[in-house]
Order: sequence, then C-alpha cells, then structure tokens
Amino acid sequence: MSHVSAEEKIDTDLPNLQLLNTSDLTALNNYEERFYKAYIHLEKQNLIRKIWEFDDTYARIKTKISYSDQMVFNLHERDSIIGAIAFNVAEREFQFSEYGFCFSPQPKEKTRICEILTLFSEKNKIDKRLWGQTCQMLADRGFTDLLATSAPRPMSLYKRVFRFKVIECSIIDGETRYFIHFDLR
Repeated sequence: MSHVSAEEKIDTDLPNLQLLNTSDLTALNNYEERFYKAYIHLEKQNLIRKIWEFDDTYARIKTKISYSDQMVFNLHERDSIIGAIAFNVAEREFQFSEYGFCFSPQPKEKTRICEILTLFSEKNKIDKRLWGQTCQMLADRGFTDLLATSAPRPMSLYKRVFRFKVIECSIIDGETRYFIHFDLR
C-alpha cells in the first residue's frame, strides 16, 4: 500500500498546496466545513448523501472512506481553503461501487487503482498545475489508473481540462452519474 504520513512534505511549485494532516482536528474540521460549503447548495443531494456522511448540525461532510486510506490535498489562500482534491489510495473499497460501478483492468496488465473522492474549488482555482502535480505524485507511488464518478454538470471539466474518458453512464434513482477514467501512465 502507498499511504502518506501526515508529516510528508510536498515537493511542488505550488507553495499554497498542503497535504491534510488528519491528526490535526482544527485542520480536519476546516476541510470538512469547506467540503460541506462546496456541496450543500446542490439541488439534488440524494446520491451524494449515499456516498458521503453529512453532518448538517455542524455543517461538515466527510467521505465514508477512512482518512487513513486517503491523500487529501488542500489549496490555500490567506489561510483559507480555496480548493481540495481527495484521493482514495487504499485499493480496498471504492466509493464508486456504491453506485454499482466496477472497474475491470486489461488482462495481464499491472494495475494500481486510486479514486477521486471529492474535488472542489472556489472560483475555479483548481488549475492544470495542481491537477498535473497531484497526478504525478500518484504515478510516482505506482498508481496506473485514476477513477471517479461525476454528475453531468462537471463532466465538461473532467473531459476537456483533465482528459478523463467515460467508462459508463447510468441513471441511479433518477440522477445521471458518469463513471470516468484517467490513465496515470
């Protein structure tokens, strides 16, 4: 397994990129509160409420995938989180399976799978440099395939900017979800 310690330094030209220290409760709460603010405004929340744990009392969200199985990168501006991308790096359980999706790699091909659990930003601050650097960090750890699910609205970003390919599209409880793939090789 390719886990990351909370103290790991990030070698990047983005000085405001930080790896979330999940043992720091203040940092963790700030991340979960920003996560909540990014998604609470969505009109349809039935499907995301199946894969994430909403705490409406304290206005926080966390995924059902344990933090010990994640790498969470926060982008900061003036001590505030302006964006984040969380990856499931454990290769044990996958968020996408909650929607009935499964990934079948090519036979005889060495495959290591990771998954985007969430991606959010203020004012489109997640740029190609952040995307490129986090993908390179995953590839450096031996991951070959990056998977995610998406609602229709962000699909143009995933396809046009990040170059994801659609594996499958499904209607689940009346909502469209895409299962998408990015080759890290």
